[in-house]
Amino acid sequence: MKSSSPPTFPRFASQSPLVINDLESLQSLNNPKLFRSNQPIVIKLPEVSANEAEALAARVNRYRTECGCSLGAKTMATGFGAMVMWIWLSDGVLTMKFLWRLPLAFVVAMLCAGLGKSVGIALARRRLRLELDQLYFNLSPLR
Repeated sequence: MKSSSPPTFPRFASQSPLVINDLESLQSLNNPKLFRSNQPIVIKLPEVSANEAEALAARVNRYRTECGCSLGAKTMATGFGAMVMWIWLSDGVLTMKFLWRLPLAFVVAMLCAGLGKSVGIALARRRLRLELDQLYFNLSPLR
């Protein structure tokens, strides 16, 4: 009879969440090192209800992990379509000149995808900073 032992897999320690429980730690999120870390954020501010804190933490974590793929895909499709349309209108449909220029549409699509991805990440980071600044301003005692 064979003894079955559980398979051994490498265990990765999950990162402990960064708990925001005061305004100083909230303001410290603007530090680029913390801003770009993969460490999940949990908000436990006494001035914010549990439901609001959970929703805010979900938005903050979503903004921090935004990859820009959605906007990149949209700009890639738009760039490809616009380039094919431009080639079609300037050279005609299925002519040799059209077929020779068609790879240019793929190059433009890839450039648009990269640009859209970069803009998507930048917009998410901007929304995160605005959200954190607004929360800090609303909770600050000196307002």
